[in-house]
This record gives sequence, structure tokens and C-alpha cells, in this order.
Amino acid sequence: MLLLNWISNNNGKSWFRGVAFTLLVGLTGFYFYGRVLDIKMVLPDFFQKYIVFISSFPKLGLKEYSELPDTWDLSLVVWLTRIFISYGVFQTIAAFRKYGKG
Repeated sequence: MLLLNWISNNNGKSWFRGVAFTLLVGLTGFYFYGRVLDIKMVLPDFFQKYIVFISSFPKLGLKEYSELPDTWDLSLVVWLTRIFISYGVFQTIAAFRKYGKG
């Protein structure tokens, strides 16, 4: 737990690390989302779809692929991504609170 705290916001000292952690977890989740759905994307298209994907939180999905049936691996990727994005948001808020006090 302490290692995850240090990675996500330097034990409450770095709100920037919290934001970066949240975005990086979202990017990793989106990568696996695309791999499970077997989506072939080029780099500019990848980042455009990533912005739409991360903006759809807490749903975490893309409209053009919503008609595809949900499989266990897709549900697992979305579920884990939701957990870690929520954790990153919580850690960012906690770091802001500590930053405001100090």
C-alpha cells in the first residue's frame, strides 16, 4: 500500500504525480481496451479516441464499439481501469488537501 501511495502521489506531497498517475492508468486501460476489442489505430487516432475514452469516466467506453458484445476480458479491463482511475483521483485530491495545508 505504501508503494502504491508513493507511486501515485509521493505520499500526499505531489498533486502533479497524482494527475500523471491517473492519466497513465487511463492510457494503459485504453490500450488494453483496444487490444481486447482488436482495434487497429494509428497514433493521432489513438490519442483522439483516448481523450473520448477518458472523458467517458465512469462508463469508460467508445460509442462506436458499444454494439459489440461484452466479454469477460473486456469487462475485467474496464473494471480494473475504473478502480485505478478512481484511486488516482482520490490520491490527487488528497495531495491537493495536503498541499493547501502546507
